[in-house]
Amino acid sequence: GVNFYIKQCAMIHSDVSEISEAIAKDHGEKVVTEMADVIIRLLDLWAGMNHDGLVKTTIEEQLEEKAQFNKTRPYMHGKLA
Repeated sequence: GVNFYIKQCAMIHSDVSEISEAIAKDHGEKVVTEMADVIIRLLDLWAGMNHDGLVKTTIEEQLEEKAQFNKTRPYMHGKLA
């Protein structure tokens, strides 16, 4: 149910915090490991929500749509906003 998905989001948030910590401590390979954890957890979250009928689109569809949208965004501070 919804509480399970909220718990998964909290775990993703924790992994993102671990990325920040690894960057701050200059632990390069640990950064990549934590990034992999985030990606795996995000894909698991999507798969569960898709299985339960809570989302319909695929990750690939959303990545492509978002990438195209981001190309239209203005630059801020020398980078896309």
